[in-house]
Amino acid sequence: STIDNGASYRVVSLDENTALSITILCEQYKWKSCIIIYQNDEYGYNGMKFLTQKFSTMNIKTLEKIKFDIKQQNFQIDFKNTLRDSSSRIVIVWTNEKSTITILEKALEDNLIGPYFVWILTTTVALYYFNQRQNKELIGILTVEPVKGDFIDVPINTTLLNEAYKIWKYYEPDTVPGEANVSSYGLFTFDAT
Repeated sequence: STIDNGASYRVVSLDENTALSITILCEQYKWKSCIIIYQNDEYGYNGMKFLTQKFSTMNIKTLEKIKFDIKQQNFQIDFKNTLRDSSSRIVIVWTNEKSTITILEKALEDNLIGPYFVWILTTTVALYYFNQRQNKELIGILTVEPVKGDFIDVPINTTLLNEAYKIWKYYEPDTVPGEANVSSYGLFTFDAT
């Protein structure tokens, strides 16, 4: 698919599943429009593009697509007024952890979190990044994240993963953290390739 910078990107199946989950959530609650905040890299463009396509097939309108600059850690638009002036109150954030924290801090500062907006994140953010007052304001934010297949009785390709560990141990033995210390997101990414 061609994005606004003319590059072609591959959508990882994990991203597809996340977008599908968000689409189902919107459909279940009969939300008809949303605002998408995405980071300006392959991950962000892919997520925004795939969400927009999924929403289009379900007649869910994307009223705003807000690009977040991951190098500057800022928006290229008036974030506060864009959200306040939008008729949608569903905000989907498709960014990495660092950017998500910055976005939430800005939203807290501008009083954009609370009873007037529903925020859906695609990245888990630990609450210790925020003070006690902010933590109370963050109640109600939803996070859509993948779950390891074996956690919900869905088979994963253990043969492939075991082979990957063997190769890793052979070529980079000093960097292997042990099977229990490998992120489930890393396993998803590996299993998707």
